[in-house]
Amino acid sequence: MRGQNGLQQVAEGGHGTTRKCGDQGSTSPCKKTHEDHQARKLSPLESRAMAWDEAERAKFMARFKREEVKIQAWENHQIRKAEMEMKKMEAEDDGSSFHALLATGKSS
Repeated sequence: MRGQNGLQQVAEGGHGTTRKCGDQGSTSPCKKTHEDHQARKLSPLESRAMAWDEAERAKFMARFKREEVKIQAWENHQIRKAEMEMKKMEAEDDGSSFHALLATGKSS
């Protein structure tokens, strides 16, 4: 993966792959992964690039969450508006049926 300024970013394992806990053939795969990560020290430029990348990702995620909240509010508003319209139409329908019964002089 390319980071800021075209720097190559290396995955956790240091070789472009990560090792998962529970792999066969190792007595302590979780400890091995942790040791690999500690052995690979990042240069100041790499750490700065990774921090910038993380900050950009957090900024975009916050923006997307704000947009999602706006969309959800709009959807809820549309649902409430449609429900109110349906209730209004039902009330008008019930009222017109009642008035029609009164006009014909019939009662239930």
